[in-house]
Amino acid sequence: MKKLCRAIVSGEVQGVGYRYFVLHQSRRFSVAGFVRNLDDGSVEIQAEGEEEEVKRFLEAAKMKGGFTRVDEMNVEWRLAENKFTGFAILR
Repeated sequence: MKKLCRAIVSGEVQGVGYRYFVLHQSRRFSVAGFVRNLDDGSVEIQAEGEEEEVKRFLEAAKMKGGFTRVDEMNVEWRLAENKFTGFAILR
């Protein structure tokens, strides 16, 4: 079943290449959506695809190492809306 998730990621996730890492992971797991920085220093991810693929994508997005540190990821789930055709970094 296709699902859509919205995840808010906090930690050391801005200015360290995290959005590009998430973009790369989206291609590994065949999900569509976007990633963007938020004003409070966190990052928002919206991803849509087969539920198990999205779950695996989110696990991969909990990257630790280098300059990136994911402290928390809050995820909300809903039914897919088929509103994305690819995955993008929004500015």
